[in-house]
Amino acid sequence: MRKVFFAVVIFLISLPQTIADSVFYGWVQIPTTIMIGSTQIMLKDISGADGSIFVVFKDDKDSNIEILPLSNYIHWEEYNLSSEYVLLNEKGYAKLKLNFPYLLEGETMRFGDYKIYLKSVTKKQAQLELSYKNITKEFTYKGGEINFEDLKLSLILAPTIFDGYISRGYPKKIGEWSITFVSYNITKEDGTLKEIVELKINKKTYWSEVGDVLDAEGLRIEIKDLVGSTYLRMEVEIKGAYLNISLTPYFESWLSEGKTTKIGSYIVKIEKIFSDQAYVSIKNPCGMPLKSGLVKIDKFSRMLSYDGISVGFIETKEENGEKKVKTVIIIDNEKIPKIEDVAFLNVSYEVPAKITQYSTFETKVILENTGKGDLRYVEILPNLSKIFSIVNDYPRYIPTIKRGEKIELTLVLQSQAYGNLTVGNIRVLAHAPYELSCYGLGEVEFSSERKRVEILKAEPNYSIDVKTLNGTVGSPIPLNITIANLGNVDSPFDLTVALPKEFGVVAENFTIYGKWLHLRDTLKPGTSKTYKMFLISTKEGQYEVEVLVKSFGKLFQKSTTLTVTSLVKEHTENILLNQNVTCTPKVIERVVEVPKIIQQNNTVTVEAVSLKWKIVYGGGFFVGGVIFILALAWIAAKLEERKER
Repeated sequence: MRKVFFAVVIFLISLPQTIADSVFYGWVQIPTTIMIGSTQIMLKDISGADGSIFVVFKDDKDSNIEILPLSNYIHWEEYNLSSEYVLLNEKGYAKLKLNFPYLLEGETMRFGDYKIYLKSVTKKQAQLELSYKNITKEFTYKGGEINFEDLKLSLILAPTIFDGYISRGYPKKIGEWSITFVSYNITKEDGTLKEIVELKINKKTYWSEVGDVLDAEGLRIEIKDLVGSTYLRMEVEIKGAYLNISLTPYFESWLSEGKTTKIGSYIVKIEKIFSDQAYVSIKNPCGMPLKSGLVKIDKFSRMLSYDGISVGFIETKEENGEKKVKTVIIIDNEKIPKIEDVAFLNVSYEVPAKITQYSTFETKVILENTGKGDLRYVEILPNLSKIFSIVNDYPRYIPTIKRGEKIELTLVLQSQAYGNLTVGNIRVLAHAPYELSCYGLGEVEFSSERKRVEILKAEPNYSIDVKTLNGTVGSPIPLNITIANLGNVDSPFDLTVALPKEFGVVAENFTIYGKWLHLRDTLKPGTSKTYKMFLISTKEGQYEVEVLVKSFGKLFQKSTTLTVTSLVKEHTENILLNQNVTCTPKVIERVVEVPKIIQQNNTVTVEAVSLKWKIVYGGGFFVGGVIFILALAWIAAKLEERKER
């Protein structure tokens, strides 16, 4: 019986150990390099005569040069590479099948623009990171299939590569590892016997207790049993995975004769299928032909290409009287025409470094057409923060900006807040000739950089100086009001003059509301302005004139007093009663008739108006820019007295 057991063990030891292959199957552009861990498979070139591929294998220890014939294979170490189809455009594409051993935990596989990084793996799940160009995504794999861009991927996690006996002193070659059962010993600990084995994996020595699991050199080794002192049974798993990878082009399928298919930005139509070739058309999205031609149907042929799209045929068949061709379409998005390649508008936005809150300030928009053609129907779209408002008119639409033309626009802004604030940027929509547009024009958007500005807090401060003289009833009394801007903000202010009800006034550019005179104006910081007017009192006495300035919620106030005395009584009676005074009618006439100033088309005329009508006129509202006069009540009284006589 013992002899039979050892015979079985020896038989198991003598069995060849094989590692199941990982598989990559799909289309790759040549030249390219496939990297699996530290191994490189460089596909250098395609022969234009027969479609054979020049291949270089290389790892840390060795390298080899091979020629891969079409529909054939080559073998190097644990790698097997075969070629199924080859299609040519500016470079070339080959449909390949590559058998390779595995991908270990922490290793990366690269092919074309793709990268697979196996971060960690157990029997139940694996953590992967997949990349395509500048796109990277992480996946937790627990079974099934991962779809990423044009890639399909499934895995066999932590596969077992050996389960059997090895003989002491004889190295066991398993894949890239050499495992030797060197020796063993038995120790006693707390009354329990322990069997310790010594293993050499490649050139490193490890100790492990029977029944334990050893993690070493990318392997997970379960030490199962000792058979005497000669044989050791163990199960070896890879700390990695077998990969099944499928890489498809943008389109690979059967198309019928007359079939139209939308492929990306293009339409492809199979016009006619012959025995060994087919006539195909490439059109824009609206069906306008861009390129047509005959393409050979074969395992090795040249594709029909146009601006980022290539169409090839590899097989043909007929089903139910319908001709079909197996079509391969490759899309190179970087070569597909984009309107940005034809049209480019350099949009710059200039703002001052520092301004004051509430002050208006100029910003400059610079548009320079540096593209290959003219831009039409250009729309200016300021994209500004809500705290900024545009206070001037600007051209929102520009019909055409010719190639090489430069246009500058001014936007006058005002800020309601202060601090280091984002102003925003300028968006521009434009239209340019574009062959992939149904209307011959494509819309394209440009924008400037985002700008910031430091805004100082506004500190409105105004001084008011009021100067006047004492006067007499009915006589013009000059009143001068000087406003000085002592603050740091250039902004509008409201000036209000409150007059006693007994006063009329001759003033310019004010608006009157009852006894209130109102005016809105602007002063730059550090400047001043004087507003002149004449007051006419209807009654003697001492009066107060109050002046107020309001700016951004702040109120500044100043007042002055003046004394009004009556006319000399005797002189007045002589003027009105003495019929022998020849000049009296002239004097009265001057008092009764007051000028009404009318301005039309920049021509000024003076017209006499009766006093009674003038009183009504003086009591209304007067727009800035017109001189107005409030008539004197005592003059009207005197005139009525004269009529009675």
